[in-house]
Amino acid sequence: MSDTLVQKLMKRPCITLDENSFIKNLVDILNHNKVGCAVVTSLKFDYPVGIVSERDLIRNYEKIINDKNTKVKDVMTKNIIFCNKNTSSKELMEIMSENKIRHIPIIEDHKLLGIVSIGDVV
Repeated sequence: MSDTLVQKLMKRPCITLDENSFIKNLVDILNHNKVGCAVVTSLKFDYPVGIVSERDLIRNYEKIINDKNTKVKDVMTKNIIFCNKNTSSKELMEIMSENKIRHIPIIEDHKLLGIVSIGDVV
């Protein structure tokens, strides 16, 4: 694998969802777009505030089943691990491996530029 910059690995648009969306909306969006995660945004702050993946849904399965009004902000990962467009593929793989994650948003100056998934790198 060459040491490609992240900006060259971005192959698809990043799916975003407002933090106050219901889980059903999230599941519909993930299924429709055939993706495993969405970046969570805030209309109040206009920048990414979290990320929600299939893993988050599994971890919160009981909460979601017992409360049909569960919102994305109730299950999302709030401490976003991200990179910028100049991160190398080597650095990206190290970040993914160390943190055991499969999706990394590309953020610069609180602005979402895209997302890179493990399949885009390998």
